[in-house]
Amino acid sequence: MAEIKNTRILRTIPFLLIVVLVCSYAHGNIIYVDDDAAGTNDGSSWENAYVYLQDALADANDSVKPVEIRVAQGIYRPNEGLIAIPEFDWRTTTFQFINDVVLKGGYAGIVGADPNERNIQAYETVLSGDLHGDDDALFVNIGENSYHVVTGSGTDNTALLDGFVVTASNANAGTFPDPRSIGGGMYNITGSPKISNCIFRNNYASSGGAGMFNSDNSDPLLENCIFIENVTNEDGAGMINFMGSDPVLTDCDFIRNKAKDHAGGMLNVAESNPVLDRCTFIANSAGMESQRHDGGGMFNDEGNPRLTNCLFISNTAGRNGGAMHNRGNSNPIMLNCTFSENQAGSEGGGIHIQDANATLADCILWANGSDQINGDANVSYTNVQGGFAGQGNIDADPLFADPNNGDYHLKSQSGRWDPNSGSWVKDDVTSPCIDAGDPNSDWASETWPHGERINMGAYGGTRQASMSLETEGKTLPRVTFICSHRDEEAEDFESLLGSYGCSTTLIRSAEVTATLLDSYDLIIVANDTQYEDTWNDPNSTAAIEDSGKPIIGLGYGGYDFFGLLGLSIGNPHGAHSSRGSIEVIDPNCPLFRMPYSIEIPADRALQLYTETNSIGIYLWPTIPKTVTVLGHEVNDAGYYPLVAEYDRYLLWGFTESPQKMTEVGKRLFINVVIWTANETWESNN
Repeated sequence: MAEIKNTRILRTIPFLLIVVLVCSYAHGNIIYVDDDAAGTNDGSSWENAYVYLQDALADANDSVKPVEIRVAQGIYRPNEGLIAIPEFDWRTTTFQFINDVVLKGGYAGIVGADPNERNIQAYETVLSGDLHGDDDALFVNIGENSYHVVTGSGTDNTALLDGFVVTASNANAGTFPDPRSIGGGMYNITGSPKISNCIFRNNYASSGGAGMFNSDNSDPLLENCIFIENVTNEDGAGMINFMGSDPVLTDCDFIRNKAKDHAGGMLNVAESNPVLDRCTFIANSAGMESQRHDGGGMFNDEGNPRLTNCLFISNTAGRNGGAMHNRGNSNPIMLNCTFSENQAGSEGGGIHIQDANATLADCILWANGSDQINGDANVSYTNVQGGFAGQGNIDADPLFADPNNGDYHLKSQSGRWDPNSGSWVKDDVTSPCIDAGDPNSDWASETWPHGERINMGAYGGTRQASMSLETEGKTLPRVTFICSHRDEEAEDFESLLGSYGCSTTLIRSAEVTATLLDSYDLIIVANDTQYEDTWNDPNSTAAIEDSGKPIIGLGYGGYDFFGLLGLSIGNPHGAHSSRGSIEVIDPNCPLFRMPYSIEIPADRALQLYTETNSIGIYLWPTIPKTVTVLGHEVNDAGYYPLVAEYDRYLLWGFTESPQKMTEVGKRLFINVVIWTANETWESNN
């Protein structure tokens, strides 16, 4: 497939129908597979699980749908459990997906303390094309390996593969379009399965698509998948999208895939238009042996991918387009993407464009070999080393955080997300790419503080966008979170606050008097402090009150604490309920607009939790002058679970952790934290 032509692919030769001589049992909605099971092996439980995945697929095919197949850790091969047929080519055996059947790997299985425990990293579940089990090194002893490990042809998105490693294919028979030469890890013809949390590793296909081949309007959905170290002698080592195939990829990585000809990572050809969001292409290579081929990361020939928040790092091409090569009227669209340290033997270390076009906005191209962009492109609000014509473009060092260790976040004096520590850190310089993107691009998801303008680069427009020096007169508070126990619920609040840039310290109520509360900007009293013995020491209550710091009380604990202070928003002025919604009192209140905009519907109802208990302050018929009401229970205006008093106390009357908050609930909670720490609440009476 070295020469890409706009010709219709031949329909695949049907694989031989394999007669599977197993008894088919229907076991409700769940079928179990575990190669260590020693029971009746009928799939009815972990103890009686099938030992071969093919048996479970046959059972699922005959069962009432939908069906879920749970597969324990181990290695499963497509020829296992099948009856030998004379002169049959076992290399054609494959795991065929079925509509309305979900395959989930990563279970501990019968050897685990809890067979239902699921951890796809700890309990690796492998679908292997190594039929003899003798691949002792990379691509050694692979002569008998399956042409395709898994096949999704003829399926839709109800066919799901979740939590597997797909490896050791050898699609090496014939030449393109022979199906035995393409699609080693996964082969899809008019197939659109869903694939989540899977790794396609060390697959081989002589003509291309070693990791995955999609053709004839195949539109699979991929989430959190990795294509790593797949190899082809021709094109598209990681993935090929052909003949109108438009997969959607989210949070997927293409790493060290190698094509002898074009497209180490992904090939898009013949009106294929994939959509990629938050994907990375790292150290893929094309044509390095011949020094005459293109597109280390991606190659587009009459392909029009759309990429958002993607990274292309250290990809190489023997000739043109270290990161990406475009030809044949292709016009990829790249929004908030970063291209760095890609190399090409001739032209376009970053992007090469030949008889095609490309559109880039809010991107960064820096430190790519030869030139950053070679050819015609519509480029705007993009940082291009050496400069490039277009509105809003700049030429300035982007100040990447740590490119030597793969961190391409932007340095910021206000705050930068550090993926290693999982926290926000501050630098002594600020990147010129912060608040430098298109003024019309959507910046609303960026972490506050921001300048109400999107950042350039792969993290612009996301929660990991580096913070702006523009603070609107407010600061991110340093929070102390007071709880009875440092448990999972407290850690969930710590994680939520930290992810939005709020430095948070968890302390137990018994530690209050030994804590310097003056070093914090805001105190949160947790729901679990409701127990009678929590505040037996009056010195603890006095220390919090005497600190003079703003206080947010959560759920029953906050309600009881405010009661000890004699506040109108504390015990005994409330009533319990199990509602997770509020009706907004004043949609124009800045609390619902800044720093994160909350869309308030016509009925003013906001769903903050999927489920929770709550406490609502009863303020009917007269609201005290000291109180600011912010949200009452839906269809009950007398009870207020979101209410403030004086200029420093606020009750968030819900009991559950952020795990059960909606996205609206999380954003409003962060608004509450920032506003309570920075503002003086004024009575709205």
